[in-house]
Amino acid sequence: MCQDMVYTSTAKLWRSEAQPMPWKETSSMSLRTELVAAAKQPGQSIAELSCRFGVSRTTAYKWLGRDQAHEPLADRSRRPHR
Repeated sequence: MCQDMVYTSTAKLWRSEAQPMPWKETSSMSLRTELVAAAKQPGQSIAELSCRFGVSRTTAYKWLGRDQAHEPLADRSRRPHR
């Protein structure tokens, strides 16, 4: 488990006052692109990168797999197939 991550309950979040988040906003695509680029550097651990970028290892591996398959990193449609 990441030492830098803080897990809170949803109820606590709803009760807290609405204030702007203390970190800068980034688009999900730029985050994914940065993670994939960092993972291509020699000596990078997926566990460390997922901690640094605030995503699970499963998600990091999913993005890396999409990149290696030359698929877009964007979210896929959730619409059911018929």
